[in-house]
Amino acid sequence: MPSRLKGRVSVTQRPAVVARRGRFGDWEGDTLVGRGHSAAIATHVERKSRFLLAATVPRRTAAAVNQATRRVFRALPPLLRKTLTVDNGSEWTAFPILQATLGRRVYFAFPYAAWERGTNENTNGLLRDYFPNPTNFSGVRASQLAKVVRALNNRPRKCLAYRTPMEVLRARLGGALRI
Repeated sequence: MPSRLKGRVSVTQRPAVVARRGRFGDWEGDTLVGRGHSAAIATHVERKSRFLLAATVPRRTAAAVNQATRRVFRALPPLLRKTLTVDNGSEWTAFPILQATLGRRVYFAFPYAAWERGTNENTNGLLRDYFPNPTNFSGVRASQLAKVVRALNNRPRKCLAYRTPMEVLRARLGGALRI
């Protein structure tokens, strides 16, 4: 994979366990862009449980997305912070800072290969049920987004044998999930 960014690691170099959803702690990240292409929602979905973390960002810049990503991952125990797979958007250009502050590897999907982050793309589609185009995310309050995230994390999924992402993650953590 040709790289514009020094040190960028391809999705093909992720451990095999990530591709087969064999452990908890592997995440996919993206930004959901609204009207005007300035404000956005940074989304992060855990691959095995489909658990969603999200935060509004005032501008879709690398600094703003890094800050939001650090904020949402801060509360997670280390066993839930292993890898992050993202697209090639400019909001991820400061990934070395993100790797250093989170202590985890960031992998990059191939350009125009959304299926390599299919869990995140599917979840972004579910978020669009609540925030249809052309929503301007600068008007979305944190409490409003938190309510939607809570609803999606408590929504049964066929792929989880009709359990919810919250149930799956709580079972893994022995019920000790405080997010």
